[in-house]
Amino acid sequence: MGRKVVTVMVRKIQFLTVLRFLLVVSCVFIGFLLKAQPNSDSSIIRSRVDKYYIGSYFKDYRDIFEYPFVKPSIKKYSLIAAYGGSMYLLISTYDEKVQSFSQMHKYASLDKASKYLFEPFGSGIYPLSAIVLIYAQGVIWKNQKSKKVAMEATKSFLIANSFTQIAKYAASRQRPYILPSDAHKWGMGKGNVSFFSGHTTTAFSIATVFAEEYKETVWVPIIAYSLATGTGLSRMYDNKHWASDVLTGALCGYIIGKLVVKENNWGIKVIPRLIIE
Repeated sequence: MGRKVVTVMVRKIQFLTVLRFLLVVSCVFIGFLLKAQPNSDSSIIRSRVDKYYIGSYFKDYRDIFEYPFVKPSIKKYSLIAAYGGSMYLLISTYDEKVQSFSQMHKYASLDKASKYLFEPFGSGIYPLSAIVLIYAQGVIWKNQKSKKVAMEATKSFLIANSFTQIAKYAASRQRPYILPSDAHKWGMGKGNVSFFSGHTTTAFSIATVFAEEYKETVWVPIIAYSLATGTGLSRMYDNKHWASDVLTGALCGYIIGKLVVKENNWGIKVIPRLIIE
């Protein structure tokens, strides 16, 4: 009986410790982002959930499907070719080697970083908390930029994860931790949802929005993409995904985040300011 009480108390202490850690990380992250913002006298209008915002989801899906075929450019097709070549090499030769390497190099510090930093970031706990706080700040202090960024990040997250879930169940790729481990097993049915990494997709879809919207402040893209990259690496370190799963998730999240910001299907308007000196 006494042992059970001690176990329960230990679990409560661990839960409270993790909760405090989450709150601290969220507050620090929000503080950095708010510092990077323009003043609250924003020239952006119509940063609200309305028919234009809802309708922009459908337009964004259209743009994502059309992306490989419209506005041909060397950069775009080089990216597609690089992805195709990388996927071929990873799946055919390197997925299992990379996975084996990651499992041979385990350290307590990396275990903690993966568990308390990168896993919560990829699962959405940190970035979604940041989105809620940024939006709340925008409402309270009437900062339209904050609301715009929060709503773009939410949209990027939802769209990216819808693609992830479809791919997971369509591909049915075996997870690396399922023995015998085999990177070439696809169409394995229920429970085999390795391709592609949802955590990595989440991380990059939100990080890209922050990086694009605050690119004038150098450290924001650096921190955002560092956290997203760490999340992808941690999925291999935790033996949850193959390298090709992580690469695809990163590319998916990045492209969707870029399109959401760049295409502006929401129709956000900016009023030109007259500055008198």
